[in-house]
Amino acid sequence: MIKQPSELAALIAAVEIKNVRLVETSAKTNIHSPSEVGKTVGCSIDTSTHVKNVLSSPPSFCVIASMHFRLGGDKPEAEPAVSVKASFELEYQLPSGFTVKQKELNDFAEINSVFNAWPYWREYIQNVFSRMNLPPMTLPLYRLKEGVLASTKLASLPKTTGRKSRSKPS
Repeated sequence: MIKQPSELAALIAAVEIKNVRLVETSAKTNIHSPSEVGKTVGCSIDTSTHVKNVLSSPPSFCVIASMHFRLGGDKPEAEPAVSVKASFELEYQLPSGFTVKQKELNDFAEINSVFNAWPYWREYIQNVFSRMNLPPMTLPLYRLKEGVLASTKLASLPKTTGRKSRSKPS
């Protein structure tokens, strides 16, 4: 079970983001013009995280936050009209002498790293849609409720499957 954000308060307060970079991406569309998008389509966003490179001196760690956006394809086996994947590496630094358990890092990654990477993901989706000559796509803000990821609907896309979150084991 993931710790509540309040249980990670000391880690959240101590950590500092040192760098965010795009480390892997792919994008594909099966449509040729904005008119092929349609008025009502389903979409989904999946996220996953993986903690890597935990260092003791200086205390730091990296998290890979991966996102996958799919537009269209009402059935899971159907190929989506648009598919965009991206993985961001977030480098975090901790104060000297700060100790943290692997479980806390994993919980932090699942909650905070996706939250920290989300603005980069939103910008990336807007950019990719523009380059594919598709109507603008603005993802919603990433919202958290205490200990639970808030489900978010994409207002411009009435048939939404929402956001799923999965963590890879470290």
